[in-house]
Amino acid sequence: MERHLSILNVEQPRLTRPDKTDPARGNAVLNEIRRQLLGSPFAAIKHLRCDFHAGVAILRGRVPTFYTRQIAQTLVKNIDGVVELDDRVTVDGACGPTKSS
Repeated sequence: MERHLSILNVEQPRLTRPDKTDPARGNAVLNEIRRQLLGSPFAAIKHLRCDFHAGVAILRGRVPTFYTRQIAQTLVKNIDGVVELDDRVTVDGACGPTKSS
């Protein structure tokens, strides 16, 4: 009995990123990121900065707890168009209150 192996061409799923040549799409995603951050009830999250390029959101700033950092990460990751999050947020308990008044 002879065995034959066949190789199937199976295309691997790819991460899709917004077209680098479409600045309007990148601006729309960045505006949504900013809207989400500013809409947070956490004061420190409202002060975070974010850049966005080719599907990658770069989040910067300081928050008082790991919990608020995680909230910020979740807000950004759930936005359509964000493929990857580069989290550069530092936890610094001295940076202020957790919730807005």
